[in-house]
Amino acid sequence: MTVTTVPGFYTLEQATQVLGPGAPSVTTLRKEITEGRLHAKRIGRCLRVTDVELTRWALDTQIAPGSAVTAASATADPAPLGSSGSGAIS
Repeated sequence: MTVTTVPGFYTLEQATQVLGPGAPSVTTLRKEITEGRLHAKRIGRCLRVTDVELTRWALDTQIAPGSAVTAASATADPAPLGSSGSGAIS
């Protein structure tokens, strides 16, 4: 199947690439669409997300486009088990 590039729209696969490392999976994006938190358009048989909508959703969920910051990492315990808890990187 050939995927046509539509200016201003991303496929879900492209959206995960735009969001960068640590981005939610395509499955997560589909769940967000189903639950109404991320708005998508159907163009042909493909779901597409506009660049504006992806940015809005990323900011609402504390995911900066192009970065690895996620809502889960923003609320995660900064000192994993077995670490000294000093926060220093050695």
